[in-house]
Amino acid sequence: SGPGLGGISPSQGDYFQATRGGGHGDYRTIVLAPHSVQEGYDLTMKAFDLADKYRNPVVILGDALLGQMKEPLKRHGYRKREFPKDWIMSGTRGRKRRRLKSLYLSEGELSEEDNKWHARARRLAKALASDLILYNKARVEQGLKDGTLAELLGPEIRRSWDYYCQQIPKHIVESTDYFKEQLNTIVGKGNKIFK
Repeated sequence: SGPGLGGISPSQGDYFQATRGGGHGDYRTIVLAPHSVQEGYDLTMKAFDLADKYRNPVVILGDALLGQMKEPLKRHGYRKREFPKDWIMSGTRGRKRRRLKSLYLSEGELSEEDNKWHARARRLAKALASDLILYNKARVEQGLKDGTLAELLGPEIRRSWDYYCQQIPKHIVESTDYFKEQLNTIVGKGNKIFK
């Protein structure tokens, strides 16, 4: 015997499969288990509304007994319920267009975009250098006094540099010294420690 024939023990496997869904466990499936033919009819319509409302699969879990039943059924029409769908990509009605460009053909467009990236690189370099001072004040003072600043802050500077390289386009990283300049200005107090 099995779940389709009404046996209880193997049907626990079907329960797990139905309630845990077919994915990697990031969601739970909505399961409706009718106990009569009438409820099977009614819950089938409800399943569409639940799936629409929660954006989730809905399973109607029937068994062999229900599939072989004969009983009176009261039919009624299905009225689809409407739910707010604020997650839908509905175009730009009522808001400004958001465009992400990667190709610049008009004169001056590329340099304008490049200028934005240069400004961002300078801001980020300054913020990272300021953070090094903020979180390592004693070591910065000791390093300035002993002339061992680069050695004392080596791992922290490497992490800041790696983050800077992740955030800023490669051509700007390779063609400018914003990061080094801010290290010398802010961390090195104007001395050219980092070369």
